[in-house]
Amino acid sequence: MNAEQQNPGHVPGFCVYGMSRSTMSGGENNTISEVGIRKVAAILEGLGYELTAIPKRRRKTLDEFKSVSFHD
Repeated sequence: MNAEQQNPGHVPGFCVYGMSRSTMSGGENNTISEVGIRKVAAILEGLGYELTAIPKRRRKTLDEFKSVSFHD
């Protein structure tokens, strides 16, 4: 089976998720030095996910811990 039969919608030289084959290969083989946020978002979108930012939870203060009874 040739490549066209395996992937009938494939267009030679087409970029997957807006990235070249070499970039995708570098990501798969952990040989790429850095990937920008747009590329990460594009990969996630292609997989059905989205990148979102949520506020970090802050650590409780000592006074907040003291106000909670753990022995009830």
